[in-house]
Amino acid sequence: MLRITSIIILFFAIIALCVYAGFVGSKLELAPWQVLEETEKYEGMVIESGYNRVTGILDQFVVIAPYGHQISLKVDPASGIKPNDFVSYRGKVDRDGYIAVSEIYIHRSRTLKYLSSLIAAFAVAIWFFRQYRFSLKRFSFERK
Repeated sequence: MLRITSIIILFFAIIALCVYAGFVGSKLELAPWQVLEETEKYEGMVIESGYNRVTGILDQFVVIAPYGHQISLKVDPASGIKPNDFVSYRGKVDRDGYIAVSEIYIHRSRTLKYLSSLIAAFAVAIWFFRQYRFSLKRFSFERK
């Protein structure tokens, strides 16, 4: 009886957290394009975002398009950003409809990092299947 009661309490606690996140969570976090729609209201607000693909470069501005919304970032021209790079940034909202970036990080060699992770996972899988075999009778892995 105690186990069933604790499961029910945990279930309702999870439901309460989901409801809270649904009502309050959207008010706590604004997306950059939501802020840029009302620049007068949010001028000077610090915005942070990560893993955005650069879609274009115009003079001092880098254009990103998360979820289809075009956002202009004013960056230092010597930052070395190229189209199709992934960037994370921190900057302040400007009244003219762009984000003046104070810090930017370019995610280089992202594909290489994914491949190195796959190679490690493949090595672990080879080790695992050399040590264990799958038994259909018990429907579990057994040591060889």
